[in-house]
Amino acid sequence: MGLIFWVSGTPANEIPTFGLVDFVVKKGGHALAYAILAVLARRATGNVWQAVVITVLYAISDETHQLFVAGRNGQ
Repeated sequence: MGLIFWVSGTPANEIPTFGLVDFVVKKGGHALAYAILAVLARRATGNVWQAVVITVLYAISDETHQLFVAGRNGQ
């Protein structure tokens, strides 16, 4: 969660672009980070539904956090 928070706090002008594969790299990285979070939450709670709730609530809080970062927006 700390790593996700730190990365999502990066201002838009400091985020590298990856040319033609920019969308795939960024969305793939986003999906991978949240998949890892879900797996870790599942291991911590022992319950799939609790892990899903934790992951979704954290994703919502992360998008809200991005509303306050220069050049970023929560979507």
